[in-house]
Amino acid sequence: MVNWLHSVNWSLLVTILIFLPLLATPRGDNSESCCLETLPLTDNPQNLKTDKKIIRLSATCDDLWQTNSDPCISLRKQILRYWLHFEDHLITTWYTQDSLDLNWAKTRSQNISATITQAVVFTFVPSEVPTMIDVNGKRNTSSVKLPMEIFQSFNNKTDQVTVAVTTINSGESGLFKEPNQTGTVLDNVVVSVKVKGKRITGLRECIELSYLHKQLPQNLTRQCVFWDFNKGQNGGWNSSGCHAKLHDTETVCCCDHLTFFTLLLNPSIDNITAQSLLTTTNVGCGISMVFLSITVILYFFLRFFYKKFKSDNTVKIHMNLSGSLFILNVAYLLNNGINHLDHPGLCKGLGGFTHYCLLCCFTWMAIEGFHLYLLVIKVVNTYIQYYLVKLCLIGWGFPAIVVTITGSINSYGEYTIMDMANRTTLSLSLHIHLVCISVFSKE
Repeated sequence: MVNWLHSVNWSLLVTILIFLPLLATPRGDNSESCCLETLPLTDNPQNLKTDKKIIRLSATCDDLWQTNSDPCISLRKQILRYWLHFEDHLITTWYTQDSLDLNWAKTRSQNISATITQAVVFTFVPSEVPTMIDVNGKRNTSSVKLPMEIFQSFNNKTDQVTVAVTTINSGESGLFKEPNQTGTVLDNVVVSVKVKGKRITGLRECIELSYLHKQLPQNLTRQCVFWDFNKGQNGGWNSSGCHAKLHDTETVCCCDHLTFFTLLLNPSIDNITAQSLLTTTNVGCGISMVFLSITVILYFFLRFFYKKFKSDNTVKIHMNLSGSLFILNVAYLLNNGINHLDHPGLCKGLGGFTHYCLLCCFTWMAIEGFHLYLLVIKVVNTYIQYYLVKLCLIGWGFPAIVVTITGSINSYGEYTIMDMANRTTLSLSLHIHLVCISVFSKE
């Protein structure tokens, strides 16, 4: 027996020694070390040093865009702001070669007369350098149209206006990605337009970005956006100042400023699917109400046969929680049943009632936790005079106080949940309803 234990100890020791180097080895993504690198923003973009470094970081640093440590946040900001420097450098210094052709970034820098009498059009294709084309010619590719207003603003100041148009493949570069982004970038193409010497905003005649594409599925909604460097910690997509003109195989984005643009494709739910989900939700809430009713009725029935049910506070707390869940289901079904009525007073009343039911559920769940703490952890010296009465005052009274205060400042009424494109977020409400089903059906 002793020899057997001795051999086991040696086996464990050898195993630990074998795997110890593996435990000391850094993770494959090596997020912390790669996030400590810096980008030399003074590099000439033509030397491609910084560009190669960005490509390497995007390929090897898996957590660069997911980890919210201070080094990673700082590096993300450096990479994104590098592109502002990139275009500034490109249009400030006129190269003999006026274009830059990388695998994931294409740039065209062009001098245009300030006295031009028509709009200027550049093509943008993921695999090609942007090209200036005739504004009146037939366009077979995606293009960006710059109005005369941009160039007329330079009149009497300079003869030539330098414009830089850049296309970036966001898929290969790893740039321009929001945390938890649900929409996808059309063809992974981000387009940037910049004019030397002036920040272009508040245009009366919008900049038109024409995206040519195949006919898109009906469950995708199109949204014209630009990259807002001031949004969140790392920047994000914003639709302010942009609107879309939708066609079957073309989407025209009109924006009143110059920056990085793209067309986001957001998943949506069609009316048939939405109605099916709402019906499923109503049925689920109805089933939940049936079984909650059976639970309460069974409790009152058993009170006549078992003394425990008359005196046990645990069971009584369960019944109060079941009651709060029941009236919450009632509130939800009432909202669904009469939401089409145009009656402000009824809307406010239902809003307050629904809010009260939700708060009652939360307070009684908290009371369940408190009561469990007394039963399992504290155990001794847990007697509280008028215990259940005090719990009921908290469980049913506290929500009433909150709702009264909220209603007194006119917080209840008609509201619409909208996204950045001013569309009703039906999918959000459906997700909330489905969560309600999964929670309420557990009782």
